[in-house]
Amino acid sequence: MTMAIESLETLDQYVPKLKEVVLAFVKDNEMRYGLTDIDISAPRHADMEKVRSGDFEIRALTNTPRSSGEGVNFHFYIGDTEAHVCNRAADEVLKGQQ
Repeated sequence: MTMAIESLETLDQYVPKLKEVVLAFVKDNEMRYGLTDIDISAPRHADMEKVRSGDFEIRALTNTPRSSGEGVNFHFYIGDTEAHVCNRAADEVLKGQQ
């Protein structure tokens, strides 16, 4: 069973890969993820423009263990837009840090 990542320093190491995954999803319309892999809730235009330009910050990063007990999901904000990277997309983030 996987536990949530508790150390902020450890959690911060995932930010570059999270940014890469979000940028590919938003800018390039890459369809390598399913509907449950990335959720950008009520995206604000200004926030998505920053993502498309590649000039965005991830803030308030948290994570939760998956109900399956395998892996974690990431939750954060881009500006005022809530975002979630889960399942296969979260696995890609985790693998990128191994």
